[in-house]
Amino acid sequence: MNKLSLFILFFVLNLTALSQTSDTNLLKQAKELHQRILTLDSHVDTPSRFTRDTSINIGKRNDKVKVDLTKMEEGKLDAVFFAIYHPQGLQTDSALSAAYLNAKKQLENIYYQVEKNSDRATVATNLHEALQAKKEGKRAIFIGVENAYCLGTDKLSAMKEFYSLGARYITLCHTKASDVCYSSGETGEDTGLTDFGKELISEMNRLGMLIDLSHASDQTVRDVIACSKTPVVATHSSVRNLYNHPRNLSDELIRLIADNGGVIQVSIWTGFLKSKEDGRATVSDVVDHIDYIVSLVGIDHVGFGSDFDGGGGVVGCEDASGIINITVEMLRRNYTEIAIEKFWSLNFFRILEQAEQVAACL
Repeated sequence: MNKLSLFILFFVLNLTALSQTSDTNLLKQAKELHQRILTLDSHVDTPSRFTRDTSINIGKRNDKVKVDLTKMEEGKLDAVFFAIYHPQGLQTDSALSAAYLNAKKQLENIYYQVEKNSDRATVATNLHEALQAKKEGKRAIFIGVENAYCLGTDKLSAMKEFYSLGARYITLCHTKASDVCYSSGETGEDTGLTDFGKELISEMNRLGMLIDLSHASDQTVRDVIACSKTPVVATHSSVRNLYNHPRNLSDELIRLIADNGGVIQVSIWTGFLKSKEDGRATVSDVVDHIDYIVSLVGIDHVGFGSDFDGGGGVVGCEDASGIINITVEMLRRNYTEIAIEKFWSLNFFRILEQAEQVAACL
């Protein structure tokens, strides 16, 4: 081997060693940071999994789900919103009643899973309860409802019931249009929010229930922001300008949500982050979407909603155990501690608190 070849080999080996040392230091910093801050994932679909398969216990590491308490502990994830979900179906009394009963069953199973692991988890409804859980070494389990179709035949009454049982947001729709609003999954004329949808928004404001606009059509987003008295959230959505998918948010919609005081919780479903032709998305791709929102509207309007167990997962963050790697990449890109804390929880809990404050005045 000549001198030039030896020099190149020496340079490459030293560069690799420096990179590994840097990664080790960043991981150490990330773990220390997660001890000081509260971390939240605003949307996972795990309840559908353990409702269908009663052998699943979130207290035990289980390859059937991407979120269990062990994976949360490994990834340094403090809190998570378990989403109760039922797909859009027929607008008949029998179909709506079945959706409601399925939603109630999932809710019961969330409480059952938490009670079975009460030494490691607790149901929470606000920031104070989540912080108390962290202080006690427990994981905070929040509850959301994905698709207002879950509310059955009497949606307004059911919404109050679910709120009283701990639910703190409702995703207005899923992949199909409903009696509430038009969905991003449809391809016809975007009719936005229905008259009943406007009534539902009013009641959500009065109750203090957060309005989730993930899955909503562009016009629905505009209509909701025009009539809501509280900030809104997109619990698991990404940036359309980085990958043109109807489930993602355009610059116009991102600005509207930010002007409303709301938050976009970046999803980590590969199909929302990049095209299949470019391969599976990575943690770096996820942070590209975070960077884009920050550059467009600032750090106060971005957060994290994985969509684990509903399709979410990227290289480097396949399940909840990889959550820490998001922070590692943010540190690599020179995000400050306060910026990372806002991203992981402060932004989301700010709008939840604002929704409660508005409700107290209505």
